[in-house]
Amino acid sequence: MSTLIRQGDANLAAFGQLGNAITTAGAAFTTLPAGRVIVAITPLTAVTGITATGETASFPNLSSVAVPVGATIYGRYTSVTSAGGPAIVYFG
Repeated sequence: MSTLIRQGDANLAAFGQLGNAITTAGAAFTTLPAGRVIVAITPLTAVTGITATGETASFPNLSSVAVPVGATIYGRYTSVTSAGGPAIVYFG
């Protein structure tokens, strides 16, 4: 069985603790704090499509992905466009 040596550090994983913003429907959100990327996207309404640019090839681009309200997409993205409604983007 694994034992975490520094359990407090494990709880500091970047899943939005570094801030967030709300996107405008239909507009590309690219205003990131220095040294940060978007690590999660949560639509506030049922959106017709999320388009996101992945930070690396490990996180492929999303193109007009339909996402139900309340669902969250995790990854590392440098820009997000939410068609049909606003979304919360979390920084990490």
